[in-house]
Parts: sequence; structure tokens; C-alpha cells
Amino acid sequence: MEQEIAKIKKFKLECKNCETQIIINTHCSIKNCPVCGLKFYDNLESPFENLHEQILLINKNKNVKVYFVCDEKENSCKAI
Repeated sequence: MEQEIAKIKKFKLECKNCETQIIINTHCSIKNCPVCGLKFYDNLESPFENLHEQILLINKNKNVKVYFVCDEKENSCKAI
């Protein structure tokens, strides 16, 4: 499965402690599980804040479409 990065609007997270599933918008960040309180990240800044900024930068470029590929078995970097 592949999804164009410009169409990604939300992230789905799952707490490894209590298996709570959390869906957040790409511009949001979450640092702790709202159910069990497990801290997701050791640093003060959520990586989702940086990821949102990177997605905005990628989407500004009108000369290329970028896709996330979720079913690729091999690790490769090649043009198709």
C-alpha cells in the first residue's frame, strides 16, 4: 500500500503498555497515553511536531509527489 504524503491528515498511535489506540491530526502532538499515563518520549519535544513541519515542507514542492510505502519487503532506493 502506498499513500501520497499530501493526503496524510492523521496518525494512529498505539500505547505499548495498555494497547489504547489514539488518532491525532498531523499538526497535533501527544506525549503521554491518556489512559495509563505512559510517557511516550524521553525528551520534552514530541517528534510529531517536527514531522508535521517536514510534511509541510515536502508538500510545498510542486515538482514532485512523495508517497509512504507501507508494504515494501525489501529496502531499496531506485527509480521506477
